[in-house]
Amino acid sequence: MALRKQTPSPAQPQAAARAPVISKNAWAVVIALLVFTLAAFQLVRTRHAAVQIGYALSQATREHDQLLEDQRKLRLEVATLKNPVRLRSLAQSLGLVEPDPARIVRLGRATGRLALDGARGH
Repeated sequence: MALRKQTPSPAQPQAAARAPVISKNAWAVVIALLVFTLAAFQLVRTRHAAVQIGYALSQATREHDQLLEDQRKLRLEVATLKNPVRLRSLAQSLGLVEPDPARIVRLGRATGRLALDGARGH
């Protein structure tokens, strides 16, 4: 029995050189998976952004509440410092006395002059 080399038929070399063929259904599945993956990625990004915005809003709310509390304290401090009884006591402790009513110059709202200007005769 002699071994002889098989000569390939003309159809065989073409089949061996050709890449595997992917059917149209397989391409549709690949594209559907790609679209699904991209949609899932976008959903995760959107949810992450929403959580980050929620954290930022929570921080801003805490800061706003703190600023409101600081404002309340400052308004109370201003009211305390402007209290006429306190100011009178402070002035007396510094040796200040109330001016003679004849020396007080009252200005109208329309004039922008200082009380000292009226006392000098300008």
